[in-house]
Amino acid sequence: MKTEAALVSKRIKKELKELFPKIKFSVTSSNYSGGNSVRIEYNDFLPTSVLEDHFEKYEDGKFDSSQDLYEYKKNAHEVNPNGILEALPRTKYLFFERRVSPEMREEAKKYILNTFDCVEKHETQIHTAVHRLTVNMDLSFGFDKKYAENFPHGLFDY
Repeated sequence: MKTEAALVSKRIKKELKELFPKIKFSVTSSNYSGGNSVRIEYNDFLPTSVLEDHFEKYEDGKFDSSQDLYEYKKNAHEVNPNGILEALPRTKYLFFERRVSPEMREEAKKYILNTFDCVEKHETQIHTAVHRLTVNMDLSFGFDKKYAENFPHGLFDY
């Protein structure tokens, strides 16, 4: 019998293939004494927030660090193919990791160096600005210059 996390992993893999057939994802599950988790990893593409919103139905709840407490959601149900109502499999933690490719980071860095006066900026500051610029950028079609031009915050504001 598969673990709850493995069932969630299988469902997420299926949904990702249906939604984004050309994108490669790695979906893995883990089980441990404190619960279980499912990790979704991919390169470039959509920001993690888009996928988090879509797949939150598979998460048992959220950890509230201010209270050091895990708060569970109500059970979710669905109708299976036989018309029977059953509980939706869920995992305690759902992790998303989007890796920004070196090519995208380099494009972001070139944009920053060509747009801002970076003469007195340390390499660490430029690296941080690249991260801030790309973390929520939709990279589905490459570096989004329009998003960069309308970036809502100062890249070097700390």
